[in-house]
Amino acid sequence: ASAGNIYDPEVNVAFGVKYIDTQLGRADWRKDGDDDGALLAKALAAYNCGPNRNAFKTMSWDQIVKSESIPTGSIKYAINIKKTMKVKLSATEQAFISSH
Repeated sequence: ASAGNIYDPEVNVAFGVKYIDTQLGRADWRKDGDDDGALLAKALAAYNCGPNRNAFKTMSWDQIVKSESIPTGSIKYAINIKKTMKVKLSATEQAFISSH
């Protein structure tokens, strides 16, 4: 309710950016092997499927992708946005896209 009318495109984008920024600041999500691109992917996936997935706290992004520990659609969502933003994909992300 405090976000305003989420169907208003400006409100929706502003709220989404704030949400993703908050997720990027989570120190408990950085695991061995997670670079900034991996943290971006986790934030984007959390925007899509919700941040309260245990995998975000216990696994690196590559481990999440390999094991499909979150919904496949959320993994695809994060990887596709990274591609659109021209953020380099990991070998694991490239393999995932090739196989799905």
